[in-house]
Amino acid sequence: MKCPNCGGRLYVVNSLPYEDQIYRQRKCKSCGYMPWSIEYIVEKNEALKKEINEAWKLKKGTNKK
Repeated sequence: MKCPNCGGRLYVVNSLPYEDQIYRQRKCKSCGYMPWSIEYIVEKNEALKKEINEAWKLKKGTNKK
């Protein structure tokens, strides 16, 4: 991931799992900025997984409908 502050590389310094989410605190190697990110686990929800995959295809321009 890129730092929203300076564009440098972020690395994970802390992870906190909670239900179907993982909260990750990251730190920029360049400026030291420490944002949080949330990751959602969708492997159990097939409808949501399909919706996310379709959104990624649209974003990348590879949707062949």
